[in-house]
Amino acid sequence: MQSQFNLKSKILCLFGIILFIQASDASQSRILRFPIEKQPSSTYSSSSSSSSSVHISGSTKSLLKRDSAFLFNDGSEYIIKVSIGTPPQNFTVALDTGSSDLWIPSVDCAKEECNLSRFNPEKSSSFVDTNYPFQINYGLGSAQGYYAKDTVQIGDVVVEGQQFGLASTTKDIITNGGTGSKHPPASLNVYPNGILGLGYPGLTSASGTGLGSYDPFVFNLYKQDLIDEPVFSIFMSHLERSGWTGELLLGGVDHTRHKGELVYVPVSYMETRKTRPEDLLKYWMVTGQSFGVLDYQMNRGSEESGEVILDYDLGKPRNVIIDTGTTMTYVDASLAEKLVDAAVGSGNWSYDADIEMYRVECGVYRLDRAVEIRLSQRAMKLTSTPVVVSVPVRELVIPLGGLKRERARECVFGIAPWIPAKDKQTNNLSGSEMILVGDSILRATYLVFDMGKNQIGFAQAVGTSGSVTGPVLDATLDKEPFGDQSYISSGTSLNNQKNSRTSEFIIYIFVAYFSLFSLFSL
Repeated sequence: MQSQFNLKSKILCLFGIILFIQASDASQSRILRFPIEKQPSSTYSSSSSSSSSVHISGSTKSLLKRDSAFLFNDGSEYIIKVSIGTPPQNFTVALDTGSSDLWIPSVDCAKEECNLSRFNPEKSSSFVDTNYPFQINYGLGSAQGYYAKDTVQIGDVVVEGQQFGLASTTKDIITNGGTGSKHPPASLNVYPNGILGLGYPGLTSASGTGLGSYDPFVFNLYKQDLIDEPVFSIFMSHLERSGWTGELLLGGVDHTRHKGELVYVPVSYMETRKTRPEDLLKYWMVTGQSFGVLDYQMNRGSEESGEVILDYDLGKPRNVIIDTGTTMTYVDASLAEKLVDAAVGSGNWSYDADIEMYRVECGVYRLDRAVEIRLSQRAMKLTSTPVVVSVPVRELVIPLGGLKRERARECVFGIAPWIPAKDKQTNNLSGSEMILVGDSILRATYLVFDMGKNQIGFAQAVGTSGSVTGPVLDATLDKEPFGDQSYISSGTSLNNQKNSRTSEFIIYIFVAYFSLFSLFSL
């Protein structure tokens, strides 16, 4: 009888040890690291004909929002590889925090519009058609088709049943890197063939058309217990570096990629009478309160701050969209002109109506000046100690033709004026009083997007000469108007799910500890 009892005890102890091993595995860090590529711009020039120009031409204006949706960053795009379906079909898509949908072209899209890889639903055993229409409009270009669900994989991580868009028609989007030809330049290695939106569920095309929001890929990663924390971080690298130089980190923060402390700013909200998070939270946007231009030439070598050339108060809290899907930074026309004039000096710039940007003398990159954008640490309220993101003028002088600034003959300024949309098929924000901060400023920063606390972290990116200063506070102290909830979808908050997993882990540890104690007591 005693031996039977000991046998049962040993079996229970063995079971406890197995639980302990499972708990140990569960406690392992689930932070996913993926390289993002910045394509070189050596094949492009602003003087190219409109049929082959990527950067600037009267017909394509590919540096504009969404520039086109390829995220052309001064002739480059930030892209990542994804696989969809069973067996997987591979695509290279552009990263975009200014939208929320993942979409790729389908075999129903004509080759004239979708001349790269196209997804074939019949070749995927896990494909599900939702019968819901899909349509999305960008600042330049659009895509439409239908929503589907399938397995989506990035690297080794797999999200089951992810909703995404299948485009059966596109306009000014997929053109082999924007060349408009059937044969892309041999010097380019990969080409963006769709978009991976990283925004909130409330910004999905489905939400905007009344179909109801769904969880985008990054939100599903956390809800399917594939990453530790509901955060993702982006490092875009220096202006003149190309190749797989950037990094997308899902589930954590890489502190080797930034200098100084991360400073957090709360996500701002849409002005609406509705109170649901999906109505309030759409863009990754924060509250702006002023701009400035400083000249450090006179005080070089001293501890004094730069001479203030321009101090522009926005007059009231303004929504500032943080958008990796846009090359340029867009502000009101009057502010844009003041900024470029203060930054590069009168006589060193001119407005080009054909490209809707400011051309600047390339030599102004030598000026020891910086443009500042000041952000509030309270949503839609002004603060006396804002977070200051400072970007040197040399980072805002964008050379054309694939040359470095020292050799370039043509350059544009990284801040441009809002231009009213010319047709109804563009997503126009020019009349909304919003400010859109694109990669011309963002590449100088390391960015942390916190889905659980609804905040964005800023720090100076390594390898850049910008700076980020401000109080290191918990931005979530400003609870309005969200209360204690993070974004809610399907009735469960991200933070509640995290608490549930933490409770399960504690139970595992307790049972395992008791089992081990019993084993050594026998």
